[in-house]
Amino acid sequence: MTQSSENILTMHQPAGERVPAVFDSPHSGFRLPGDWGCTQPREKLWGWGGIDNYVNELFRDAPGHGASLLEALYPRSYIDPNRNEDEIDPNMLAEPWPTPLKTGGRVGMGSGLIWRRILPDIPLYDRKLAVSEIKARIENYWRPYQTALKNAMDQAHERCGVVYHFNCHSNRTIAPAGAPEGGGVRRPEMEIGTIDGTTCSPDFTALVRETLEDQGYEVEIDGFNKGEHLIRHYGYPPAGRHSMMLEIRKDLYMDEETIERNDHFAETQANMGKLAKIICEFAKAQAKR
Repeated sequence: MTQSSENILTMHQPAGERVPAVFDSPHSGFRLPGDWGCTQPREKLWGWGGIDNYVNELFRDAPGHGASLLEALYPRSYIDPNRNEDEIDPNMLAEPWPTPLKTGGRVGMGSGLIWRRILPDIPLYDRKLAVSEIKARIENYWRPYQTALKNAMDQAHERCGVVYHFNCHSNRTIAPAGAPEGGGVRRPEMEIGTIDGTTCSPDFTALVRETLEDQGYEVEIDGFNKGEHLIRHYGYPPAGRHSMMLEIRKDLYMDEETIERNDHFAETQANMGKLAKIICEFAKAQAKR
């Protein structure tokens, strides 16, 4: 069964027996909100707006193995579900924010909760944003996603005493100019993020790494991309809450110039389906209730 909130999110419910596994794709959405006021055309956003193109499709089989699959329907550059609500650039604001803000890291580079630009350095606005405008985005888009993910994880944990959260992303093959790690860097095929082992158990990390390596992929763990807000906030291994991020290099499944699925798409989708099955079987075996 699929439950949708128009233009905000879709939750694909497990088919058959539920296991304590939750998959989410926070950056594959591309329904443009009518109140955005963005200066860039739709095609520019689709190619360069930080969209994890088709990642929701790569993991479409997860519900068939007993997991929930949550996806955001709006672009991350409008508001990013994988940033905390205080990660706001004060230079974008028409007036002061009423509470302290976190301004370092990705915020200063233009990709905080509200993106200032898309790569390489293309501005998204020709105006300052009102505090009320950003607060409306938080309440109407960001918070429903957090609530849906939290509820799915809480329900699985309540049933089974554990929950395994798999946070799904993709990354350009070559980092463009203006990327955090520096332009021209060739990224690994698969990047696992656990924020240096703090968001999930070592056996979960080993399971995913070994599965991907057995499928023939180059795998890096906690390299440049260690994970962000969603796994940091929802992963707490001592309580049986395990969160992991995966970045899939885009050339494994799509043409980065045309933004179309390439000849490897079906193979990568099948492999991610097998990975989802293995994760779900592992989660079921770890259930305590």
